[in-house]
Parts: sequence; C-alpha cells; structure tokens
Amino acid sequence: MRLVILAIAFAIATSGCKRREDQQLDMSEEDSLLVGDYLFVAKDDVRERCPPGTFLLTHEVSSLAHSIANDEPFDLSNDPLALSLLDSMSNASSRESRRFHFWVVTKSLKHSDGYYAEGVGAWGSEFLFNKPTEFLDAWGECISDTDQVSWAWYLAAEENIESEGYPVDDVMKAYRKRLHSATMDLPNSLLSIRSLLLHRIDSIYHELAKDDRPINSE
Repeated sequence: MRLVILAIAFAIATSGCKRREDQQLDMSEEDSLLVGDYLFVAKDDVRERCPPGTFLLTHEVSSLAHSIANDEPFDLSNDPLALSLLDSMSNASSRESRRFHFWVVTKSLKHSDGYYAEGVGAWGSEFLFNKPTEFLDAWGECISDTDQVSWAWYLAAEENIESEGYPVDDVMKAYRKRLHSATMDLPNSLLSIRSLLLHRIDSIYHELAKDDRPINSE
C-alpha cells in the first residue's frame, strides 16, 4: 500500500513539475531567493568540491555503483543490488563512502522506480536526520540545483506517506522542529543550506498533500 501511495504521489508531482518549476521551485527563474535571513543565488552547475574519481580509483564499489558513476547503462531492477546503494549512502562505515554513494544515488534518481524509488525517500530521510551535517553539506555542495529539487521531492514524498491524515501545516511545523533539533550543532556555513532544503520540502509537501487533507489544523 505504501508503494502504491508513493507511485501516485510521484505521478502527481511529475504532472505538476512544470508548474512548480514556473513557481517557487525553479531556481533558474529565481535569480535570488530570500528564505528567512539567508539569500540564495541560483547556480545550475554541478559543484566541483566533490569529485568521485579518487574514490573510484582507491575503493572497490559494486558494479552498479561503478556503472552509474561512469555514466554507463545501468539497471535498477535488481532490488537487493539497487537498495544496497541506498544503504551505503546512509550507513557505510566511512564519510567518504557515504558521500560517494550519495552522489551515485543522485545520478540514479531520474531512473528510479518501484521499491528503489520508495527506498530513496526512506533512506534519504534516515541519512538527513541521523547525519544531518553530512547530508546538508553533500546536498548543498555536490549536486546541481535540479538534483537538489529532486532530493527535496523524495524527502517531501516520504513525509507525505508517513504523515497521511494529519493537517499539512502541523506536519511541516513538526518536521522543521525535528530537523532543527537534529541540527543544533550545525556549522554556521550550513544554516543557509538547511533553510533552502526546508523551503523546498515545504513547497513540494504542500503540493503533494493539498488534495487529500486540510492545509490548516483548524
């Protein structure tokens, strides 16, 4: 049932993608965006701080991760192999490996489907709340603006599934509180990135949830 709900949410988000991009979520149209006290300047290039080449040369990775990293054809239909990418992203023993697999998973998002698509939101949320400094640093510095929006969609879709039936504004208030609690020791350099992620999750979450439950708690 959870997978069916996610599939429906994905269809809704896909059909509304252009409209959302024309509104809040298209950073190319938002030359700058003020969220809270932080000003974000739009960039559409992939960040240069996190090249994966060195990791590939010095570590063994799965054949699937290798193919994705090298822009070779890949198949996500083998659920155990595909889900192992998500597990490595969240639970690998080293930060370097987790960062590499975050980048690999990001490259796979356009082709995600089935159990893998469902897992992206679940493991991504686990990564965000258990290792928020790592997630926010990688999300803010290692991927393009387009991929940032994709990740925000999966995180919002996961929360939409988990909180079905609850008022939207109440859910987002609790979500912000949880993330702020998890990031009490967040470096100042990542505060603006956290604000941007929350802004994008909030926008997408309201879009996903508005048709099946009230926006306000009253």
